[in-house]
Amino acid sequence: MKTENINQTNRRRWLFVLIPFIFIIIASSAVYLREYYSQDINISVNDDNDEFQIVAKYPRNKIGTLYHYLALQINISDLKDFNSVVIKKYQMPDEKMTIYLKSKPGYLKIVLDKHQNSKEAYLKLKNLSEGIKRVFIAEQQASLRFEPVFYGLFFFLPFI
Repeated sequence: MKTENINQTNRRRWLFVLIPFIFIIIASSAVYLREYYSQDINISVNDDNDEFQIVAKYPRNKIGTLYHYLALQINISDLKDFNSVVIKKYQMPDEKMTIYLKSKPGYLKIVLDKHQNSKEAYLKLKNLSEGIKRVFIAEQQASLRFEPVFYGLFFFLPFI
């Protein structure tokens, strides 16, 4: 009789520990998967007296689109892998701009020190920030054009 009570008490203790642990795993997995597969686009620009900063959070699968746009606009052609880059003082190949650059799939941060760079470099980066917005908006609108057709197919499936 005592061993049954002890076994039952041990089971309750394990359940008391195991159930919250399972909930923590499920919640953290949901947060990770939401972040990993997110299709949200968030581009923020901060411009003050000392720095000009661009921070972009975008869908992870759009890193190629962003890399090609940056390669055309500010000549980052010497960076072959854009998947995990952190460069504190990245000098452009044409030596006209020095920036802080951090990039990984789904995230980009560019900081330009206004005291170390020319006004032309600042204006170029400012135009770049607007171009990044346009690239993502244009791509998002192009993908939305096909959605009604795709959803229309699902409407007719029950009748087939």
